[in-house]
Amino acid sequence: MDKKISVMIVDDERFAIEDLSTLVNWNDLGFEIVATAFNGSQALIKYETYHPQVVFTDVKMPFMDGIELIGRLRKLNPDVQLILLTAFEDFGYARSAIQQGITDYLVKSEINQASLTNVLEKIAKTVRQKNQYQIMLTDKCVESFFWSREATESPEEKLLLSGSYFFLLFEQDEPIMLSGEMVSDFRKVSGSAMAEVIRRQDYGQMELVAASVLPKQRTLACLSTDNVSVASMQSWIYQMAGSARKALEAESGYSFTVYASEQSMTFYELKSILRNDDFLLGKKYFHIAEEPIALKREIAARQENSTIDIQPVVQAFKNEDAEEINAALDQIYDEICRNQRQRQLCMVSQDLYYLLCNSTKSFGTGENVDVDLSPDQNWGEWMDAASIRKWMKAKFSKLLELQQKDSSMGYSRPVNDAIAFINENYSDPDLSLKKIADQLHLSVGYLCAMFKQETGVTLKNYITDVRIEKAKKLLESDYMKIYEICEATGYQSSQYFSQVFYKKVGVYPAEYRKRGHLKNEA
Repeated sequence: MDKKISVMIVDDERFAIEDLSTLVNWNDLGFEIVATAFNGSQALIKYETYHPQVVFTDVKMPFMDGIELIGRLRKLNPDVQLILLTAFEDFGYARSAIQQGITDYLVKSEINQASLTNVLEKIAKTVRQKNQYQIMLTDKCVESFFWSREATESPEEKLLLSGSYFFLLFEQDEPIMLSGEMVSDFRKVSGSAMAEVIRRQDYGQMELVAASVLPKQRTLACLSTDNVSVASMQSWIYQMAGSARKALEAESGYSFTVYASEQSMTFYELKSILRNDDFLLGKKYFHIAEEPIALKREIAARQENSTIDIQPVVQAFKNEDAEEINAALDQIYDEICRNQRQRQLCMVSQDLYYLLCNSTKSFGTGENVDVDLSPDQNWGEWMDAASIRKWMKAKFSKLLELQQKDSSMGYSRPVNDAIAFINENYSDPDLSLKKIADQLHLSVGYLCAMFKQETGVTLKNYITDVRIEKAKKLLESDYMKIYEICEATGYQSSQYFSQVFYKKVGVYPAEYRKRGHLKNEA
């Protein structure tokens, strides 16, 4: 919401001030009369208190006339808008004021609603243009300060940066990508778009000094105030933070975290916090409530042993014990939440994610399970520690069901282990019966006999079946050439690959790909 343009009226006649004050609806035109004075000396004192952006002043007044007042004000603030009120017979006397740079003048006997409205509209346009330009300069000054490593501020910039302000730091919530991938840019809200929303908010008794884009996809709102008491400051700041966050979320469709300073600080102090306090800025992954996080220096407690072992989960999964798995996961995430270290949350969760991915390979080709673990399907569940814990429990529970279902088919553990090893290593051209048997610490003859007895398929044929099924999937898309598919499925000779494929499928690889296209076109 735009602030009203502040006005002071100076005239030695009370009725003249009252007439001018009531001639138009100042508020509707975007103005607010903050002070009146009866002479230049009184006006100077009130200017130091109220700092009006516009001053209407009469020419002839006792103690200090309008001409001297204009000269004094112009020295105090070159940007103040000065409107001279003059009688027709005094116009020649007022020319010296015009030479000193007044904005406009009004002949008292000719002032009416239309003429005053016209002057105010011109002033409003000028003031807002100057305000917008000044806001842009301030935003860029703040951005340059946070983006640059070297301190090269001008005296004016140092005055701004060393002032005492309250800050709101906005950061779009992003998942911890357990798969190790980067968050897609199309999901990110630009810093400039965030700043634009922040500028449009109504901060009530507080003044928005700057809305600037900071490194690491963060946006800063700098607020100043002279009217809010220290006792109510935290409540007020949190209220402003909540309103701005909701506006960002409503316009973008994504969630945001807000860090709010409960005490005023300088830009230099804030930069030091942001540069050195990863612990504070990682707290959002352990912060469930929607209230802002206090923007202050945090000291993380030292941890003698920060390594977290996931072996209890591995063992519980091997034991096929759902309660044991959940207990092990709770123990892991309870420890992570006590430490509140984002890096630890990321590393341990990624280890558990890879354990899940590897475990899916024991269920045939695992196509359905792989989709269920894909980042595109699941990133929305990786936004914080609590959500990741819940997601892990659900996925391990699902895999345990699949494992128990697979076991119920009558396969022994050695056969299941052989199937898992083949699905993980089918692309290895050196994969052999001996290599599989050695991995399981069994003889080749014993493993082959057990595999054929339980599955009805020889171990060698099962390897071929897995490779050909994988080849068929790859042939259904165009992103790999046939010789590349041959290598990706463990065959060193394209000719041998084609012969095996024909024997299993009834057509050669090229024909299979062509039929796939004809089917899609139909």
